[in-house]
Amino acid sequence: MRNLDLRRFTEVDSIGANVLLEVKANLALRNTELLLATAAQTIAMDRLETFGVLSSIGDANIVPDVDRGIQHAEDELLRTQPRLYDAEMPLAEVGVFAGFNAPDLKAIEPYLKRASYPAGAIVFRESERGNEVLIVTKGTAGAIFGLPFLTRACARQPSLPTRSLCAAR
Repeated sequence: MRNLDLRRFTEVDSIGANVLLEVKANLALRNTELLLATAAQTIAMDRLETFGVLSSIGDANIVPDVDRGIQHAEDELLRTQPRLYDAEMPLAEVGVFAGFNAPDLKAIEPYLKRASYPAGAIVFRESERGNEVLIVTKGTAGAIFGLPFLTRACARQPSLPTRSLCAAR
C-alpha cells in the first residue's frame, strides 16, 4: 500500500486528477493499493470527486490522516499474511530476548506474568502510572492517541480515553 497525503491540497485540476488515476493504475499493476489521506469537505475533495478519483480509489482507501492510513495498511498486512499472531511466539523469538540462551531465558521466566485481554479491551491509559513492560507474544495491539473518529474496534466505545493501548485481536 502507498499512502499519499493530500490534506494540504487546496485545489486539484484535471491534470492532477489524471496523474492520481495513473498512479493508482500503475500501483495496481504491482498489486499495490493507493490510500489517500484527505480532509473532508474541501474544494480539492470536490474536484477529486468530480474527476472520478475518489470513486476509483474507493471509500475504504480514503482516510482522514496519514496515521489512519498507516493503521489501515498494518491491518491489511495482518489480514493478508499467514495468521502468525494466532500462535504464541516463543520467548526466544521476541526481539528483546532474541540473543538470550536457554539458561538465561529460564532465569527470566519466573519474573514474567502472563496476561490475556479480549479484543477491544483497554489495556492501559496514558495517564496511568506504569510499573511493567508489556510484550505481545500472541495477537496484536494498537495504540490510540487522541483521535476523534477512531476506526478500531476498541475505539468505538464512546468512553474511550484520549490515549490508550487496546487489544486488537
